[in-house]
This record gives sequence, C-alpha cells and structure tokens, in this order.
Amino acid sequence: MEYLLREFVKGPFAGPRRTMRWSSSTKSKHHSGKTFWSIESRFRKFKFLQYLQMRVLYGKAEIDEIRCLVDGISFQKERLFFDALRASQSGIPVQLLSQRLASLSQLLGLPRLDKHLFDTWKNCVYRLREFDVPIRPPKKYSGYVRSPSSVGSKRRLLRQDLIAETVEWNISEELDYYEFLTVGELRGRSVSFRLPDDGPKGPKRSNPKNS
Repeated sequence: MEYLLREFVKGPFAGPRRTMRWSSSTKSKHHSGKTFWSIESRFRKFKFLQYLQMRVLYGKAEIDEIRCLVDGISFQKERLFFDALRASQSGIPVQLLSQRLASLSQLLGLPRLDKHLFDTWKNCVYRLREFDVPIRPPKKYSGYVRSPSSVGSKRRLLRQDLIAETVEWNISEELDYYEFLTVGELRGRSVSFRLPDDGPKGPKRSNPKNS
C-alpha cells in the first residue's frame, strides 16, 4: 500500500500524461520502507527536469518542486544549473544571465536554460506526488532442504573469470561555467572566449603562461 505524503498540481491537469518515478530523500516512516516521487507530465524526464531548473532560475518554484528536482538530478551532470543558480544569487541581472546561458549552450552544445525557452514552456502542467511505501520483510530461510539435488549440488559449477573493465579517461579541460556566467569570459589553458553581449565575437588566443 502506498501512503501519500504530499501532492502539488500545476495548471488545469487533464488528459493523458506520462508517469515518471525516482527516489525521494525523505526518510520513510515505516521500519522497513522507501519513499519516491511520482510525476505525471507530458514531458519526458529529461525535459521535465530541465523545465524545473528554469522554473527555479526564473519562476517561483515551490519547495516541493525544488525537492523533487534535487532528488532527480546529480551535481556532476547538472553542473551548469548549479553554477547558474550561484550566479543568480551573486546579483547578475536575470536578462544578462539568460543571454549568457543561451550563448554558453550554443557554444558548447549544452542543454538550454535560458529564459526564452522557459517562457515557451511555462504553461507546462503536471502533478507531483510523494509516496511512502512499506516493504514487506523477506521470509527467513531455515536452511533445511529435502536432498542435495533440490539445491542443485550435483550440477557442475563453472568458474567465471573476472573481466577487466575498460575505462575511457576524459582528458578534456573542465571549464568554469560560474566564471563564464558572472564575468562573461571563458578562459582555458590555450584559448579564451568572450561572450557576444560583453565584447567582440569569436575566440582569441591567450598566452598559457599568463593563464
């Protein structure tokens, strides 16, 4: 049985919707249980989380929307959003932040988080619900069996050798999105970019010794 903890509905909710689920950080009230979010929306998970990020940046996100967003994303994958959130708290005007996010997304092929896209999606309707579900404990195993053949002891066990994982190292330079959004310049070891709204277009070469 699923116990409803909270519910949030945005817009006139009607018609067919997709249902998405992911774990919640809320502690279960049951001795053995789990909590999770259940979201109904026309958006798929990637677009829905993208919308919630823009709602936090430009709209008036409710606490349940923020909690649902944080539980559904990871810091490493959504670093642009967290750096944009930091930049918005540093006093950068919303319009300028939006312009820089649009330029950064176009330059590096990142998901869009600009206000123009948010205004296009702002009529999105959805329903958020958080559930707490008790988990029935498994039956204890007594250890008794009728005969060795019932547990397959007569079968020959095959040895499985461990296969070494192939790791692909990412040697690309990690860029500072926060500096890009607040200062308007993206600097690396060998090249730097200045945003169109802050100066001349295009890349300019820099001296690695001075970086």
